[in-house]
Amino acid sequence: MPNEGPFEIKIAVLGDDRLLKTMRNLSMFFRSEKFRQVLEDAKTFMVREARQLVPKKSRFLKASIAGEVQKFGTDNPIVRVGAATRYAASVEFGTKGGYPIIPRERKVLAWEKETGKPAKFASKSDVVWKKRIVHPGIKAQPFLRPALKNARPRLMIALDRLIAEELSGGNTGQ
Repeated sequence: MPNEGPFEIKIAVLGDDRLLKTMRNLSMFFRSEKFRQVLEDAKTFMVREARQLVPKKSRFLKASIAGEVQKFGTDNPIVRVGAATRYAASVEFGTKGGYPIIPRERKVLAWEKETGKPAKFASKSDVVWKKRIVHPGIKAQPFLRPALKNARPRLMIALDRLIAEELSGGNTGQ
């Protein structure tokens, strides 16, 4: 299931109606520097966590993970974290089996008998020659979803503290 563009998961922090109404009524809350810092810290934490969870062999995927805070200053800010590779979704969600692998440069593929993997430097007795192989699929190795899940409690605690400070009349960094 190759993806043609950057892969991203969007999350929204939602609360009950009373909390959202209180947040909207807080003066300058969504434009405060402290609120921006909480969102930036959440973004940085999610990027770091996702990079730690990427499979070891995927250095390019690890390097492509980035994040940004969007729509800051509105009542609907977004923290977006994603990986800008074509295969990020395949690593995150896995692939279903049954897709063919066909040779590009030669007429046949060299396949190891014992391991069922492509043969690189094997003797002819250890190799099976095939015109087409059906790949069984790739197991999911999530890295973004766990990173977002790990960041949620930290983000909620920081928001709770910031809201309590604002409601008690603390300075919002203006």
